[in-house]
Amino acid sequence: MKKEDFVALGISEELAEKAAAKSAEELKGFVPRDRLNEANKAKEQAESSYNSVKSELDKLKESAGDNETLKSQIESLKNDLQSKEKTHKAEIADMKMTNAIQAAIGHMAQDVGLVAGLLDKSKLILSDDGKLTGLEDQIKGLKESKPFLFKEGETYPNVHDGGEPGGQGGSGSTRDSFASWMEGIMGGN
Repeated sequence: MKKEDFVALGISEELAEKAAAKSAEELKGFVPRDRLNEANKAKEQAESSYNSVKSELDKLKESAGDNETLKSQIESLKNDLQSKEKTHKAEIADMKMTNAIQAAIGHMAQDVGLVAGLLDKSKLILSDDGKLTGLEDQIKGLKESKPFLFKEGETYPNVHDGGEPGGQGGSGSTRDSFASWMEGIMGGN
């Protein structure tokens, strides 16, 4: 309180001055009401903000757990897809190889499936244009070791002289005849 407030209460001026000085000294450590209200308001806003952020953080923590599960599932599905794609490509390559072999030996083998099963596909190369490399050597070996698997007198067809697949070869080497015949079957000229 101020000196005037003490005088208004009926205290002598001398005592009012001492009381005002003592009161001022006492109030030095106190915060004015306006500043206290502002500080309280700021504190409430900070607590509200903190609670809001904490709530969001808790939600994110929950979501992060789910995200890890989802990421794991997605990664697993990607791996499965890659595995299936590799398997699918291998199956298609095997089917192409099998079809090319059967087409190449169909006219000369007694049992195409049996002869094709005896061939070592790992030693055969199927080019993009459908030509088989290494087949003639394996067929030659099979003809020598198991001649009963092949039709009598059949060779690779010769398409140079107009021969049809399955017909007797004409002029030209067996290798050239086979390559030409394969070219005709696989879509070449």
